[in-house]
Amino acid sequence: GQDDNPKYFDGRLTPLLLLLPLFAFWGARSEGRDLVLEKLAWLLFAVLYLTIAFLSVDMRIRYIAPIIPPLTILSIFGLRNILGFQTQYLRASSCKYIKYILIAIVVVVWGSQGGYILSQFQKVHPVLYLSGKISRSDYIESHRPEYPVMQFANKALKPDARLLGIYLGGRGYYSDRDIRFGDRLFETIVQQSHSASDINDRLQERGFTHIIIAKDLFNQWSTPRFDIHQKKLVEMFFRNEAELLFSKNEHALYKLIAPQHVS
Repeated sequence: GQDDNPKYFDGRLTPLLLLLPLFAFWGARSEGRDLVLEKLAWLLFAVLYLTIAFLSVDMRIRYIAPIIPPLTILSIFGLRNILGFQTQYLRASSCKYIKYILIAIVVVVWGSQGGYILSQFQKVHPVLYLSGKISRSDYIESHRPEYPVMQFANKALKPDARLLGIYLGGRGYYSDRDIRFGDRLFETIVQQSHSASDINDRLQERGFTHIIIAKDLFNQWSTPRFDIHQKKLVEMFFRNEAELLFSKNEHALYKLIAPQHVS
């Protein structure tokens, strides 16, 4: 896989997690019944969970993360069985060389994983925060560009505010206010509306008082989905029907302007 790329699994795993568990049941007759049942339970859980995730959502690493620990355990059993097989059944003369070959393969594979782990440390830079060189807020902002807008909303908005998050990737864990994510909802409302005020009315009818939007991603997302008229409606909506409260890192917080009723 490839990190930060949904097209390629949005993450990386070693193929050994799929290959080594195949050897975990090698020589199972000589093992205790309880151990075999435990390994079968781990395998069954991994297979069922993987199948459910595969049929339910896009295949990404975060959706199948719970199967990594049981696959790791089964991989260790598989590696142990391989080493035990070459010790028991191969001739002593060839056994030594095969053992060295297996050790070399493991070292090469784990060495590549070690390089990957090192690259993750270089990417995340945890030492900067742990050593106190940068503050918690600055550290989070360096990885989550929406964080300053979320913090502003937490401090400036009333507790009963209800936010619509547009193209935030479902990341609402830093928001102390009620937030809902609705990329498709906003798209549908725009397509069904005849004016900018109509968009505002439909949003407020659903209880929303504010909008947090990733502007750069929204611009990319909306280009192929909206026609010229709909793009004009969106532009008029953010200009006349929403008040910009705060903006940073291509993320913005808007307040929906209350509709003026003519008596």
